[in-house]
Amino acid sequence: MGEPVVEGNFDFNEFQLLQGEVKEIIYPNDNKSLSKTYIEYNVAVQHKTSGGPTSTVIYPNCLLVNSFGGIADKVSYSLRADPKEPTGKNVSTTGSKVLLLCISGVRSQAYIIGGIRDDAQKDPNGHHFLFQFNGVSFAINNDGEAKLVFRGATDVSNDLRSNVDKNASPTTVSITKNGNLKISTKDDAQFLHIDHENKKIEVLADTEWNVKVNEKATFDFGKNWDANVGGALSCSIQENVNLNTSSGKIDIGASGNVSIKSAGLLVGNATDSMMKGTTYRNAEANKNSQLISALGQLAGYLTTAGIGITTASGLHSVPIAGPIAGAAPLAAAATALASAATAVSQMISAITSFESQSFTYLSTVNKND
Repeated sequence: MGEPVVEGNFDFNEFQLLQGEVKEIIYPNDNKSLSKTYIEYNVAVQHKTSGGPTSTVIYPNCLLVNSFGGIADKVSYSLRADPKEPTGKNVSTTGSKVLLLCISGVRSQAYIIGGIRDDAQKDPNGHHFLFQFNGVSFAINNDGEAKLVFRGATDVSNDLRSNVDKNASPTTVSITKNGNLKISTKDDAQFLHIDHENKKIEVLADTEWNVKVNEKATFDFGKNWDANVGGALSCSIQENVNLNTSSGKIDIGASGNVSIKSAGLLVGNATDSMMKGTTYRNAEANKNSQLISALGQLAGYLTTAGIGITTASGLHSVPIAGPIAGAAPLAAAATALASAATAVSQMISAITSFESQSFTYLSTVNKND
């Protein structure tokens, strides 16, 4: 092939496929950037000339190829660099191992067209796919099962960076060959499991679960709905609440009080007012007290009247003097009966007073049938 053709400081016979290691990353805002737009890389290549020794040559400002080659369609990613020099028997460090080609053989126009494997992980048998980038991996195995795993940002050696919370990972998304989907955080502390195989969905929130719907939410249960609340249940509703069972009954049980606070309670057809128990009972107790007192007096008066009449009746059997002697008992009986009439009037007054306040014994807002 002869010696390389040299023009200025650049070789023009770099047509072979080159293997190298990324040693430096040059960002667009770096003074060393040529494009000022894209990330560039300095790549160390083990270079061997015809009949000469092997030496390390730096290919500067290498660009990555774009898989789609367009403005609207593109893939953008960055490589890893390791500026350290190899030690011992090692010929490279942990920087990305790449393949280079130079446009028109010009070294200053080297493009990274791909990379080569540099990890120690053994490939599994069967058809598979694995993508791993900065602590996020996506794998598809021979059965078509897929798994996405988040570990946290990694360094060039694939170890978690020092500022990564090791208790936050891994978070996984997995799809099994049975059609099951599971999204879970570390140790299944929180997860969403769509179990297609067993026809169920499980959701676990470690501390709190918030669901917000701006408009309408609809739940349609074909059969039972079971809920178990370990603490309190609180529900705040701005408008109407409709609870209806087309068949069966509604049971409400509580170890403590059941409180209903509303503008009114309507039960059934709501045609009759509900009784105000305490108000009614207080009025009834007052009425009964008056009746008991008046009835006690009435009993005494009737007893006195009965004794007088009985005595007078016995004296009337005595000729001439008997009626005269019986006048006094009859007068006492008459007085007792007059007092009895007063006691009856007191009872009538008590009943009348009780009835006159009957409107206060019924609720104006709570009704039943």
